[in-house]
Amino acid sequence: MIVWQLPYGNYILYPFTILSTYFHEISHGFAAILLGGDFIKLELFADGSGLATHTSSYFMSGIGNGLIALAGPMGPTIFGYILFRISKNEKYSKFILSTVVLFILLSLMFWVRTLFGLLFLSSTILVISFIIIKGSNLMQKNTIRAIALQLFLSVYPSLGYFFSEGGVINGNQFVSDTGVAAKYLLLPYWFWGTFVVVFSCFLFISALNSIYKTKKDLH
Repeated sequence: MIVWQLPYGNYILYPFTILSTYFHEISHGFAAILLGGDFIKLELFADGSGLATHTSSYFMSGIGNGLIALAGPMGPTIFGYILFRISKNEKYSKFILSTVVLFILLSLMFWVRTLFGLLFLSSTILVISFIIIKGSNLMQKNTIRAIALQLFLSVYPSLGYFFSEGGVINGNQFVSDTGVAAKYLLLPYWFWGTFVVVFSCFLFISALNSIYKTKKDLH
């Protein structure tokens, strides 16, 4: 959060910003699939924005569309929570990172449809693969936690988007995810923005508690 305030903070954290956008958009797509729709394509852009194209929910109708909208901003937090929880044992770190690589590779094959997205995610696969091959178990575990932490913190620079009715994606104006949720789930966009932030904080604290035990817990 401090680095984002520095003059070149956005550049330092740029790869994590794009990775968070990737998990945001793919969460929209997975939610659409779970609710009876089709995930058509995922687009990532150099300005840090992204777009998931999918068909509408066939399950729960309008409510389903609202849930698909909320899945995006909640997705990075959920992925971060899962990575934190499963990173506790170092001996599984190589397997976890290999699963992440396979996950990204499959998404490249089926959904990613922008040149920038293809280049960035291919580079991400190469970097993680190098760590899998050359890195120690500790380095692999810390890589998992670094990714998880940035996924959690991705909520912070997105606060303005969550508490607005719209945003700009690749130069075009779109209704925000919370704005779409407000349309289908009735309550105003600022309520859903607050819900996303509270949800993220709750999972973050829960993830930390699962890893860093107090002395009382250890006894």
